[in-house]
Amino acid sequence: MSHNQSEYIQHLEAEVKLCKVHSLMQACFALPPSHFCICLSARCQDELQGMKQRVNVVVVENEKLQAELRSKAADESLRDYTLKSSMVNESITANSHTAEHTRWKNELEHLKVIHEAQVENLEFQVISLRKDLSLSQRECEELKVRLGQTEKEAAEALRAGGAPCVSRMCRKCAQLEAATAESHPDEHVQTIGRLKKSVETDTDPDQERDYEELLAALCAAKASQQEAQQKERSACLQVKQAVQMVEEAKLCKAQTELQCEQMSRELAQRRQQSEQEHQALLKRLNEARDQGRAEAFKQKEELALTVAKLSRDVAELEGQLDRAQRDKQSLTKQLEESLCKLSSQEQDRNKVCSDLRYQLSQAQMKRDDSERELRELHTKTDREMEKAKQCDSGGAVPGTRLAVCFCVFAHVCVFVWSAAMLLDSRWHYGWQGRGCLAQLIRQLRIGQLGGLLASRIRVCVCVCVCVCVCTMMLTAVGPLAR
Repeated sequence: MSHNQSEYIQHLEAEVKLCKVHSLMQACFALPPSHFCICLSARCQDELQGMKQRVNVVVVENEKLQAELRSKAADESLRDYTLKSSMVNESITANSHTAEHTRWKNELEHLKVIHEAQVENLEFQVISLRKDLSLSQRECEELKVRLGQTEKEAAEALRAGGAPCVSRMCRKCAQLEAATAESHPDEHVQTIGRLKKSVETDTDPDQERDYEELLAALCAAKASQQEAQQKERSACLQVKQAVQMVEEAKLCKAQTELQCEQMSRELAQRRQQSEQEHQALLKRLNEARDQGRAEAFKQKEELALTVAKLSRDVAELEGQLDRAQRDKQSLTKQLEESLCKLSSQEQDRNKVCSDLRYQLSQAQMKRDDSERELRELHTKTDREMEKAKQCDSGGAVPGTRLAVCFCVFAHVCVFVWSAAMLLDSRWHYGWQGRGCLAQLIRQLRIGQLGGLLASRIRVCVCVCVCVCVCTMMLTAVGPLAR
């Protein structure tokens, strides 16, 4: 509202200036026609052109201002509506609401004072302009009356004096007659006719020139009078509009006062409502605070119990963790020791395996040698047996038998020694040597020697075999004992 009122006041001031200019122009038009024409032609021509332009600009600005006032009035109504809605939404904050209320109240009072001062100033200017206008209108009427009187006097003189009086009419009188004819259009034709008669009766070139100048001045005065009348009408219209706008301003002032009162009442209601809501809100807040404190106390107790329980659990878990760490350390030590033992055993086993592989290869070589020798012994024994058979059948001497026995004994010793070596090589794989020895004895008992040798020779062979077996067992048990 303040922005619109300032623009409205500026517009009224511009209209007041325009009215002053129109009153000045009317005062100029109230002069006699000769003085008016001279003044118009000498000093006021440029000023009138500028005045016309300014008048047109003021009219255009007035139209624009009216359109802007309409649009801004709509915007202000919408803004007031949004302001009211925002004030309703912000009714909870009582302190800010009261501060805003006081601020709005102060601004409204300030605007009231400014508006009243400006309205009073404009009213005073309008009253002074009305007085000036009435004075100018009164002067115009007086001048018209004077012109009528002079015209009547001139007409009476013309009737009394006749044509010579008309012929001896001076330039000022002719201008006065032209102005009178212009102001009184009924006598315009008569004045022009008298001037024509005076020109026709007097054929002086100066008189003709004066007649032409008078006609030109008459036409110019008529045009200027019409323009002045038009401007006077427009000035009157502007004054009426200014008065109407002042009345509208008063109406707006009354409306704003009513709105201010209504807003003050609404603000009081809102303040009461906000205070009630504030009290209710404080009550709810107190209740919620008490309830929250009770719940917080309960939660605090529950949390204390849970913390104590958790501390006990943590202590137990720490003890279990320490025991588990100690067990882990002992197990890691045992694992390291077992790994060391396993590594040492693995090394020993690898060494034993390598030794056994070497011994096995040596035993296989010896076995091959013994088998070859055994085959040779078989062949020799077969030969000896054949020889013995031949001796038995031919009655051989006992020395040959003894030689055969010794030979057989030697072969048996060689065979037993090879078997002992084979048994010693296989002793580390278990007691498989016993089976080999039993197999050898079985071969000696079941072989061909059993049927050929005598009982004494068998006894000797058995004794030798037992001796060899004992020595072989001693030699086999010795490494195991070590």
